Amino acid sequence: MDIYEHDAEKLNEFEDLYFGVIERLHQLPEAVLSLRTKGVIIKEMEKVTRRLNEKRENVSRKVGDIMRDSTLEWLREYDAAVADAKAKIKDEGKEEQLISMICRKLRKGKSVIQIADELEEDEIRVQSICDTAAEFAPDYDEEKVIKAVLNPVED
Repeated sequence: MDIYEHDAEKLNEFEDLYFGVIERLHQLPEAVLSLRTKGVIIKEMEKVTRRLNEKRENVSRKVGDIMRDSTLEWLREYDAAVADAKAKIKDEGKEEQLISMICRKLRKGKSVIQIADELEEDEIRVQSICDTAAEFAPDYDEEKVIKAVLNPVED
């Protein structure tokens, strides 16, 4: 580290090495390493490097610059993933609610056209749900219909 501290060219090599490690972390698929775990690793790398180089001003400054950029990139990636997950959960909740309402109307003997009109939904969408729900007639068990609609089994 003393070499990096006193040699600008070597310090740039250190920066490239450090960025390379962080880039490889970012490239790992979510199935291997979650975004949260990647963030923890990046933060711990910074802590260790800073502690080892407390008296080395140039190295500490370089690590700070690298980590600021890397942390911001990671945070943007993490925030986008969280927003996508929340949107997906919200969409699934709305879909489940629609399926439940359709099941209740089917139990009352209403037609696809009536249901679509009352719920102000597209008739084709309602028909598709009703086709799946027909397997569970006459009770139209909402949980089973929701599972069947949201997780169709391929033949």
